[in-house]
Amino acid sequence: MATLHKLDPLRVLHERSYKRAAAEFPEFCHEWQHKLQARQQYNLTRIDWRVDHGTENGTYVGYGPISSCVTKMSDGGVSIGKLTYDEYTYMVSGKTVADARHAQPKPVSTVRTLEIFRFDHNRWFE
Repeated sequence: MATLHKLDPLRVLHERSYKRAAAEFPEFCHEWQHKLQARQQYNLTRIDWRVDHGTENGTYVGYGPISSCVTKMSDGGVSIGKLTYDEYTYMVSGKTVADARHAQPKPVSTVRTLEIFRFDHNRWFE
């Protein structure tokens, strides 16, 4: 029975696709890290400022490095990629918005994020 399973043409096709997917996923993760960095820079330009007792306070979302970048093949033969990273909410404060922008950001919360991607038509889908 095991030999028949190995000779199944569809299974062979899925395994071939998975090998390609697994080889390409580290580069996908690297590119995703750059996208997270770009998103953080964008978030810095969109801070929602609030005045509290004469102090300008703003929060924004930032991202840590990707801590896990793994692939697997589902029971149905679909290549799956999973990456994890931490998402931080930061607060900056100062007497003015300009002061706050130059202040050291303080982490307010952390969320562990898991993103799952599918490899289809010879590429990873976002």
